[in-house]
Amino acid sequence: MRRLLLITLITCAPALAHARRVVVTEREAPGASVPGGAASSMAADPYRTPGRRTPARRLDLDTASLRRALTRAQPELERCLAEAGVRSGTVRARITRDAAMRITPRSRPRSDAAEACMDLAARRHLTPLLGTPVRRAVTASIRVRAPSAPPPPPAGDERELRDRLSSADGALRSCLGDAAPGVPGTVTLRVVAHRDGSMALESAALPTGVPAGPMLVCLQSEVARLRVSPGGERSTSHELLLGR
Repeated sequence: MRRLLLITLITCAPALAHARRVVVTEREAPGASVPGGAASSMAADPYRTPGRRTPARRLDLDTASLRRALTRAQPELERCLAEAGVRSGTVRARITRDAAMRITPRSRPRSDAAEACMDLAARRHLTPLLGTPVRRAVTASIRVRAPSAPPPPPAGDERELRDRLSSADGALRSCLGDAAPGVPGTVTLRVVAHRDGSMALESAALPTGVPAGPMLVCLQSEVARLRVSPGGERSTSHELLLGR
C-alpha cells in the first residue's frame, strides 16, 4: 500500500507543480501585464474611480489679492494726482459676491478731474478680478501721493542767447526788406529760449508806420531755426535798425 501511494505521488508531482505555476501567473498578470496602465493605477489607488479626475481647486478672491491689484495701479493713480495738481488721495474698492464692483476715489484737495482719472485707472486693474469666485464681499484701499516735482534746471546763460541772436543778425535783418523805406527806427525783438534749447519769438515792437504782416512771419521762422544749449528758460531783447 505504501509503495502504491509513493508511486502515485511521484507520478502526479509535475502536474501539481505546473498547476501552481499557472495560478501564480494568473494572480500576478492583472498588475504586471501593462506597466503604468489602468491596472497598475488601480493597484496604487484601489479606491479611485476609473476615468474620473480630481477638479483643480479655485482660490476665492480675498483682501490681499484686491490690495495687490490696487498696488499695481499706483503709478497711474499718482500720475492722475500730478496732472490735476493735487497733493494726495485714496482709492477704496469693494467687490461683492454677485461680482458688483464699487470704487470710491477721494483726492485732497477735492478735484473732479483727479477723481475721474483715479476711478478709470483703478477699474483697469480691478476688472480682471471679477472672474474670480467671491465667497464673501472683500474691501481694500490704497493711499497715494503725487510725485514730488523735479528741481528746476539751473538758469541758462543769457549771454549765450544774445550771442546766438547776434550771429544770426544778417538773416533776421533780411526779413525787414523794404517794409518801410526811409522810415527810421528800431525793431525790438523779444526772444525766449526754452529748457530744451529751442528758441521762439515772443513779441516784436515796430516803429509807427511799419507794417507787420510778412515781416513778422519771417522773423518768427528765422528765430525758430536757432538753438542754444539746454538749460533753464531765459529771455532777452535784440534790436534791428531799419534803413541799414
